[in-house]
Order: sequence, then C-alpha cells, then structure tokens
Amino acid sequence: MMVGEKIKNVLIPLMATLLSTSPALGENAVTEFFKFSTIYSSVNIASPFVAADQYTVGSDRDEDIGVADEEYTLRDNFNFAIGIRKLARFDYEAKSKTFYDGSENSGNESVTIGAVSGWEYLYKYSEVREFGEEYKDSEAFLRYLGNWFVLKGDYRNNGLIDLEYTQLSARLKKQIGGFHFSAGGSYRNHPRYGVNPFFDWMKQNNESWWELAHNYGYQDRFWYNDGNWNQEWDPWEYSAYHWFNEDEELVAESDREFLEHTFDGVIEDFNTSEIKALGLQGELSAVIGVDYYKYTPNWWLHSWVSVLPYHHGLSDFSFDYTEHPEDSIPLWLEWDAGAILGFKMTDNLGFFVEGTNLRYWNINSYEYKTGINYMIF
Repeated sequence: MMVGEKIKNVLIPLMATLLSTSPALGENAVTEFFKFSTIYSSVNIASPFVAADQYTVGSDRDEDIGVADEEYTLRDNFNFAIGIRKLARFDYEAKSKTFYDGSENSGNESVTIGAVSGWEYLYKYSEVREFGEEYKDSEAFLRYLGNWFVLKGDYRNNGLIDLEYTQLSARLKKQIGGFHFSAGGSYRNHPRYGVNPFFDWMKQNNESWWELAHNYGYQDRFWYNDGNWNQEWDPWEYSAYHWFNEDEELVAESDREFLEHTFDGVIEDFNTSEIKALGLQGELSAVIGVDYYKYTPNWWLHSWVSVLPYHHGLSDFSFDYTEHPEDSIPLWLEWDAGAILGFKMTDNLGFFVEGTNLRYWNINSYEYKTGINYMIF
C-alpha cells in the first residue's frame, strides 16, 4: 500500500473520531466543520524553456564534416491543482488574491499552534511539468487545537525531492505569554529511507552493471571498425559496445554514452521497485516544540520549531538512526522549523524574512526568502 492511500486510512478516521467526540461542535458537526472552507481547482499553462541550439559534428576526417542542427523541443510548462482549505490567517497575513490557485504556501500550514482554536485543515494536489521534468505534489493536514492539547494528522508527498510520509501527533500544550510549549508523541509512516538498492546489487554482482541493464530489456552488441577488412577485430582497431532497447532501436554507441544518458533511468526504476517491495515503515518518535508569536502594527515575529530527539522503529526496515556520518548532524536529531519576521521601518518602507526547514530521515526540505517593499505615494 502506497503512502497516498494512507490518507483515507489515517486522516479520515481521525477526522471522524474527533467530529463525533468534540462537544463544541454538537449536532451541527459536519456543517461547522466545513464552514468557511474553500474548494478550488486551477490549470496553468505557460510557454516552455527554450534551450540554445545544439549541433552534432561528424568526426571522420576523411569525409565531409557534416554539421547537423538538432532540434531540442520541450513541452509547455503545466500546473494542475485541486484542493480544499480552511485556515485562519494570522494578523500579519493578508489575502493577496481573490481566488486560490494552489500555489499558496503560508507558514500556517507548518505551525503546530494555529491562529484559532478548533478545526483547521488543508488538502492540495498538483501535477507539474517544468523544464521538461514532470512530478506530482500533494499535501494534507488536519489539526484540532484545544485548550490544553493539539492533535494533528498530516501527509506530504514532495515529488521534487522524493519525500513522502504520513504523520499523526498528539501533544499537550501550555501557553506562557507569547510562547506556546508542547510535548507529546508522533507516529510516522513512510517508504524505506536510508538505503540504496543499486549499491547493494553492485556489491553482490561484482559491479557487473550491464547485467542489470540486460534485466531491463537493453542489449549490448560488440562493434569494431574493420580497418584492414580481415573480418577480425585487431587490438588497434576502434571498438565499442552498441546498446539497443527492447524495440531494437539504437540508444547508445558506447558504454560511456549509455551510462551517461540511459542507465540512470535503469537505476531509478530499480531503486524505486526495490524500495516499494520493502513496503511502508512505521516508527514512534518523541516530539517537543515551542511556537512564538508577537504582532504589532510596525513589526511581527512568528517562529516555531518541533524537535524529534528519540525514535523507536516498528517495522523490520525502519530507518537506522544509529549511524553517525562524520562532520554531520546526528541522524537521530530531526526537526520541523520555520520563522516569519517583518518590519515596517517607515510608513512606506518594509522588510521581511521568511523560511521553513524540515529534516526527516536525513532528507532536507527548505525554503527561504527575503525582500524589501517600498510603496511610492
């Protein structure tokens, strides 16, 4: 079962349970749950990246050089998005557009403590094609903020960096001034991380990479330039392996060309299938966090961090936190953090810094931005 299928098996039961047990919602639970939410979909098509002209030049000096202009065409950039959201905005947030299109990415999606008590949720899915690369992104979370506790279930699938997981967390919380302290536990479910099946295969097969290519339908055939027409290969004659696909189409005229342009796809398909065969892995983790929020008309600071310092694997291939790479942060130290800082230095001059950083299973996902706004009037 893929992680995406866990949404209906994890987040939906959590939603149903909390809806049925929350006295604040009463008989109008469903109505109140969806009140103020927005369902949206959008399609964005844009002209593709235009690459520089590329040429091929014949290498035989005894013949005409033969310059050929290679066509290099990319399909249109494309983004399809669909989703539903119910998120209360903090004081520093302003709705910048009339309609949602799925490109929104606010800090409220990552924080532990939301702007209001009760239900908040988000689900968004997008299919993207940029610069010829295609990938899928999806994100969902369901959060209930009570007086002394917070429950959250979330799912993320970032196709660009190959990070996918489902997470359920329950924490007790305490507010002291602008600080919100929280502590509890987290259950995470994810594909097998921290392994490279191709490296293991190479060790077990004497690094005979071509045998793996054969397993995926590619065939190599020895070729040589019979310069003296004796129908035998002599050591001084140029030779190489030509590579063909299952349709007997020539895909490479040497091992080097095959390795540079085709074999990486074989490795990716092999790793994906082997990791998928291992199934999903589960683990329990302790989690402690602190959120801080301060807003004034002239400046504001919103920061949050959740640290996961202890983990217990629940499956045979759970992530190995015992390794300690040299000159690196210990693998067992994981976090989800972010900060938003804004200043209005004058009535028409403002400065902002924003950033998020998540580190799970030695995979880093981050985004930082800063800028200056000056309004002329």
